[in-house]
Amino acid sequence: MPIYEYRCASCGTVSEFLVGVGQEKESLRCGSCGGSKLKKMFSTVAFTVKSEAQGGCACCGDHAGPGEACEAMGCPKAV
Repeated sequence: MPIYEYRCASCGTVSEFLVGVGQEKESLRCGSCGGSKLKKMFSTVAFTVKSEAQGGCACCGDHAGPGEACEAMGCPKAV
């Protein structure tokens, strides 16, 4: 489930919510004032790419097994 940030129209507080598929926005309430008039904000995205030391390919993070060369695995991103 993704985490979304909402700003309360009543008090201006920004709150984060873990929003499930099909969950109604109306069920969300401001953590500060309890208001229900929330506006979804644009947020930054965070993600992690596996490194070779973590068991992934050094160029793309995909392949299992540390130390395996991208070329040997047929990685399309191999240089």
